Amino acid sequence: RVLFRSGQETLIRALAPIKRPWRLDICGEGPDRMRLERLVESLGLLPRITFLGVVPDVKRRLAQADLFCFPSRWEGQGVAPLEAAASGTPMLLSDLPVFREWFDETSVQFAAVDAVEVWTNVIRRTLEQPADAIRRAGEAKRLVLERGTREKMADAYATLYERWLKTYAHTSSK
Repeated sequence: RVLFRSGQETLIRALAPIKRPWRLDICGEGPDRMRLERLVESLGLLPRITFLGVVPDVKRRLAQADLFCFPSRWEGQGVAPLEAAASGTPMLLSDLPVFREWFDETSVQFAAVDAVEVWTNVIRRTLEQPADAIRRAGEAKRLVLERGTREKMADAYATLYERWLKTYAHTSSK
């Protein structure tokens, strides 16, 4: 079972050539749903992909997932991957700077934005040999639980603001 919440077309196209058994649950709503449903139908993937809409039990679904995919084109602060990491779910993320602030190759797998073939290869490899993805998921969970506490996050923001004030405060009065 694969879960994701963003960049759906890339993921749908990446899954199409994979012959191994898989299912994709799409959580959330958005203006592209009808277009994506037509894409799923045109690729012959209707029996394998379910559009769930708004899901109140995301934690439970993440705990049941074999892989969390997040093929975003951009992110300000991707909270969904942090939730997936905290649940111990293996992840495949777009290679974006915001995700690199938390993770590296020891904790998640990255793929270039919109690189359908790369996404296909990583998903195929994960389904065929899950041990590496499971090991990475353990490291991602450790990172989030260690660095994602309220205290650590508050300290990080305080440090950021102090650095910003030292760097820019003197120039704003000119």
